[in-house]
Amino acid sequence: LIAEAGAEGRRHRYAFWQTVGELVSENFFGQIQTWCAPHQIPSGGHLLMEEGLVNHVPLYGDFFRCARRLDAPSIDCLTSIPAQVPWYIARLLSSAAELEGKSIVMSETSDHSQQYRPVGDKRPPQPVSEAEIRGTCHRLIVSGVNAITSYYSFAGLSDEQLRRLNEVIGRCCLMLKGGHQAADLAVLYPVESVWPRFRPGRHWTSDAPAATQIENLYRTAADTLYGAQRDFTFVDARALSEAKVEPGLLAHRQSRWRVVVLPGADTLPWAAWENVGRFVREGGALIALGSLPANTETEFPSARVQALSGELFGQVQHEISFHTNQAGGIGIFLPPGTEGLLPAVLD
Repeated sequence: LIAEAGAEGRRHRYAFWQTVGELVSENFFGQIQTWCAPHQIPSGGHLLMEEGLVNHVPLYGDFFRCARRLDAPSIDCLTSIPAQVPWYIARLLSSAAELEGKSIVMSETSDHSQQYRPVGDKRPPQPVSEAEIRGTCHRLIVSGVNAITSYYSFAGLSDEQLRRLNEVIGRCCLMLKGGHQAADLAVLYPVESVWPRFRPGRHWTSDAPAATQIENLYRTAADTLYGAQRDFTFVDARALSEAKVEPGLLAHRQSRWRVVVLPGADTLPWAAWENVGRFVREGGALIALGSLPANTETEFPSARVQALSGELFGQVQHEISFHTNQAGGIGIFLPPGTEGLLPAVLD
């Protein structure tokens, strides 16, 4: 778990962190959800350190698995400068809600970062404007949040400004409740590929550079799609395994995905790889960023996954490639350094 031990070490790391994810999700979040159900109270709240994929491993094992045990998945937004809003965390938690058929996604939203100053910090508090509060909430709402819990100081705002904020934000949230995501693009939450690469750190997760490379691909995929104004749903290995394959589509509840993006994902359970293979054979589009399929949950590497990779992507190693089949399916590989081309490839 700590030192490098080759293929056997990767297999044990996978099993260990998977077990942590199962235990935390079931025995903490699951216990709360189970108690809440007969009392007709939705379980919710935000998790710690939502922002970093690698941080999710030592804290939860599998953050997304834990989030799926919340009736009202939630985030914490500590800034009210719109450009700094963690929209991708809102999209991650709203995706967990979408996969579970939940209708509430909450954000604790505030100007904390603009107001709080630790002892010795001489910077004056930074007031935020009505427009900045509105822009902050809009960035959260467009990424799936439909309930705002306010921790604002509302410093310097008039009653008229507060009324306007409550009206516009309340109306936006109301209009989006009861709907579902209509994105035709799915982006994998690639925690299974992080587990075998994770090493405990002396300071947070700074001693796991290989795992951080996957997080960078994951964030690049999200950021470039957001910048290109392409909406998407984050999915996990369970969703890929359970989705039904239709001609040219992966169907999960009300979602229909035509394209699946795998950022840095070389490791998935065999059931997920099998379903992804069926998806491409039926005309779906699969895009691998930085890594090609290589491993299952028990095989590092896996001959059957490598054979599937050859079928889906062709015999490619280090260059951009497009591999099609007679059903119109396509496997696209963007090697390291070219992941920023994702929106252009989709176009």
